[in-house]
Order: sequence, then structure tokens, then C-alpha cells
Amino acid sequence: MEKSCILMVDGMHPNEVLGVIPARYNSTRLPGKPLKIIAGKPMIYWVAKQVEHSDIKKYIVATDDQRILEECLKYHIPAVITSGECKNGTERVAEVATKIKSNFYLNIQGDEPCINPLSINQMINSSNNYEKIEYLQGVTLIKDLDQIHDPSVVKVAINNVGEIIYLSRAPIPFFKTARSEKKYFKCLGLYLYSREFLLRYKNLPMHVNEKVEEIEQLRVIENKIPIQAAVLDYDSLSVDTKEDLSKVRKLLNKEK
Repeated sequence: MEKSCILMVDGMHPNEVLGVIPARYNSTRLPGKPLKIIAGKPMIYWVAKQVEHSDIKKYIVATDDQRILEECLKYHIPAVITSGECKNGTERVAEVATKIKSNFYLNIQGDEPCINPLSINQMINSSNNYEKIEYLQGVTLIKDLDQIHDPSVVKVAINNVGEIIYLSRAPIPFFKTARSEKKYFKCLGLYLYSREFLLRYKNLPMHVNEKVEEIEQLRVIENKIPIQAAVLDYDSLSVDTKEDLSKVRKLLNKEK
């Protein structure tokens, strides 16, 4: 990567990071979830509004569905149609990278309507800790112990230089003996990529671990590209099930 592509906080140009919100209609467990109504508006609206309250200057929703596009335009949310063949959000962001040029792209999951704008800011600011970034993954300490055994929560193992060495739906690392200081970290819906990385990603071969775990980051690790971990102070609630949707509705209805 050329030095001109290194993202530094001091004097950072506001256009160096493009926020991309992938929004797929055919979710396996909750079809049409970007359009599920929460406090009178679709879920994708709330995600976009949280992004607008962050330091991100430009963002766009990347969807595979005309209904989601039309709903975004209704609320003056920038959006673009991407291929229905994209297997995951990173592939969707990679397609955006071929259409809209930016030094860096921040993937902000479209199923986290309660995401804290401060977590987005902290994610960008944490990039100052690295000389070069290809892929920076937001993670946070698991405080709700029920999440450790929840397969919808992706856990991460991090080595001593801050690189993610594996991700799993199972509790990792495994603590052979009881230890009071044991900690588990989970993957957040914030991923910062360089454009150079994204243009390579879709051509990377998929291996067995990604297929088994259904975790897109494993394609990166299995192709020997390092993923750096940005440990953030903020948690978030992703909407994967009807139960999650009910929780988020209660939260946002209280705030309105």
C-alpha cells in the first residue's frame, strides 16, 4: 500500500473513509429485516441516522433489493443497488469499491439500528495505532455471559500483537482450567478496509472453515491476510431473530 493510503487521525481528510451499510433482503432467519418497522420507521433508517451522527462524512446503503432502495430514497438516504450474487457484506462493500473510489471503506452492519455513533468514531480513531491497514475489525469484551454460548455471537481469538487468529460461533479461546481473569471478545459489526484489500477479496478462494462456520472473515485468515483487532468500548445489538427485533423495538420506542 502506498503511504498516501495510510489513514492517520491527525489531519484526516473527511473523505478518506466512505461508510457502507450492506442491506440484504433475504436474511435466512428474518427475511426483509432492513424494512422491519421500529418506532414507526424501517430498520435501515435507524442505522443510517446513527451513522449520520458519527464523524463519517459520506456513507451509502448497498442493497440487493429495489424495495430497500426505494425506502432509502424516501428518507433521502443515499443508496445503490449491488449484485444479488454477493455472498456476504464484505463482497457487497467490495462491489461498492469498484463504483465509488475512497481510500478506506467502513462496513457498518445494516442490522444494528442501535449502534452507538461513538463506536464508529472510536473505530476510525483506532486506525491511528497502525502504520498500515488492510482490514481492521471492531471487537469488544463480552460482558453478558449468555453471549459466550450464543452461536449468533461470533467470538474472536486475538494474538499478542493484536491480530485476530480465528473467529468462531463457539466459545474461544477454550480455558482448560478455571481462571478468574478469563475474557471473551466478540466481533462487532464494524469493519474498516483499504480499497486495495477489497479489490482482492472477492477473488480469494473460500476454504472449509468459512463454509462450516459461515463467518466471512475466515476467508481472509485462511488466505493469510492479517486482520487487526480494534478493541472498542461500545457494544451493540444486532437483529438476527424475531426476539432481537422485539428487544430493539422496546429500546427505540422508549427513546422516542
